Amino acid sequence: MTLAKETSTDYDVVIVGAGVVGLTLACHLRDQDLRVAIINQDTFHPKKSVTSNLRVLALTLASQHILEALNVWQRLDPKEYTPFVCMQVWESQHTADLFFDSADTGTSCLGYIIKNSDLEHGLYVQAKTDKELTWFAPNSLIKLQIDKNQALLTLDSGIELSTALVVGADGAQSQVRQLSDMQIKSTDYAQYALIATVQTELSHRQTARQIFLPNGPLAFLPLKDAHHCSIVWSNTPEEVRRLVSMDDETFCKELTEAFEQRLGVVISTSSRLSYPLKIQEAEHYIKSGIALIGDAAHTLHPLAGQGANLGIADAQCLAKVILEAKQKQRSIAAFHTLRRYERERRFYNRIMMGGVDGIKHLFASNNPIIQRTRQFGLSLINNVSGLKNAIARYAMGG
Repeated sequence: MTLAKETSTDYDVVIVGAGVVGLTLACHLRDQDLRVAIINQDTFHPKKSVTSNLRVLALTLASQHILEALNVWQRLDPKEYTPFVCMQVWESQHTADLFFDSADTGTSCLGYIIKNSDLEHGLYVQAKTDKELTWFAPNSLIKLQIDKNQALLTLDSGIELSTALVVGADGAQSQVRQLSDMQIKSTDYAQYALIATVQTELSHRQTARQIFLPNGPLAFLPLKDAHHCSIVWSNTPEEVRRLVSMDDETFCKELTEAFEQRLGVVISTSSRLSYPLKIQEAEHYIKSGIALIGDAAHTLHPLAGQGANLGIADAQCLAKVILEAKQKQRSIAAFHTLRRYERERRFYNRIMMGGVDGIKHLFASNNPIIQRTRQFGLSLINNVSGLKNAIARYAMGG
């Protein structure tokens, strides 16, 4: 990997953002005779970030297979990820639940739980083996101009770059998207997600659990230690502020009660962080010379844990389009080239986003008829093995 200082160079692809999605794309493009640069606003120290250490990802088997093909999975310490073999979903104060077991799908597990920081580090280690990769960090993009055959980028350090293709992998507040005047459609859920790591009295037994509460879902995701889970609690902004500000003992008591003691008493908690929730999608994922991937193109509610998986699939699809165009000696940045990426990914992303949004609104309703319908639906799916296994396979990316 080349560390850049004051030199301006022409590139084939410049990736803005070195999170999971941007680094996944970089790994796809390594050793492909492409000049690739990554711009990141921070120096790369993923394991030092409190937010990155608290945030975990629920990876599908499809995402794990992509990472394995990139030789990234092999670089991870098995102590850094946890396979979950079962998944349980239920509604508070109701008896019906939905239970998925990997044994019923013929797989060893349903997916993996991994810290965002650990996956970022594994991707970084793999990406930096590419001697043609140039790193501009810490640097932020402040100006973007698209000419006929190239994009011109100006960084806050004064460095200027030219490239055929700019890829925005810089998150929900994407600077690439904003500077290129690509519009978004966004709906605020009027909810925040609270994240923390907690210790429980009972073993999680490698089971991911989620309860739908009146104000939003609460998920317990199993970590390597059998008595530790990562939680994601969606709630009103006022309630989340209250939960974040209370002392640990009081928080643990409220969390135990909210989770109906499914894992016994919550014994301890880490620090707690929160962030706002919304569903958002760029009206277009591409322009000539520009492509958006991951949260820069779309965000969704965390209740299904699919955000990172959609981003990893975006990166794989865009890489395939770039490499096929290169092989055929076509422009990798042309609108007609990138259109294939947009058509394929927007179709699948909208199916997932629509499904997650529908589930969110379905369980938010207090209408008695809808409540009874929810309970009937959970019981029906749980008792029809073919339907339940089909849902499980789709959720795993199959």
